[in-house]
Amino acid sequence: MEEFVDKQKIEAFSPDIVIIATGSELAMPQIPGIKDVNCFSFKEALKGEVKIEREKVVVLGGGLIGLETALFLASLGNDVTILKRYETISENIDPIYAQHLLSRLQELGVKIISKVTIMEIEQNQVLIENHNKEPNRIYFDKIVLARELVPSNKLAKEIDAREVYLIGDSLKPRRIFNAVFEGFMIGRQI
Repeated sequence: MEEFVDKQKIEAFSPDIVIIATGSELAMPQIPGIKDVNCFSFKEALKGEVKIEREKVVVLGGGLIGLETALFLASLGNDVTILKRYETISENIDPIYAQHLLSRLQELGVKIISKVTIMEIEQNQVLIENHNKEPNRIYFDKIVLARELVPSNKLAKEIDAREVYLIGDSLKPRRIFNAVFEGFMIGRQI
């Protein structure tokens, strides 16, 4: 059973010190038309909250989250295309894992289009421009957002305590080991 902590529950303890590890959330990109189409977050797709099978899927975001989400969706029989803003792929991923991940994506036929700007999203197509400003259209049944995570730290701004520390993604979206290390260091400090 999940129990959520809010300002009232924290302040009922009258804490001197509070450590916030509330994670991150997906920012809705400012792309014309995105609110008018079948658009889901990578979390909804990975948790199975939305059924995506044997469809044309566009994944917006080619970082680790986007690549792993695309792998999952492709394993369900979907025709997956990743749209990535930058040329680099797997830059912040362990090299051995990156090689395996990219190999699996290739085996499953996932297309990766990098260095693109998303201009607009219409009914069933994403209008993009490549680095040469050449337009193109990518057709889809569903879009999955897997980019632009922002800290979920609203609670930290609401509470009244002598000391408040942010760790993990609530400070800056990164990897799990960053949160563990920061938690350890804050624990030693206090």
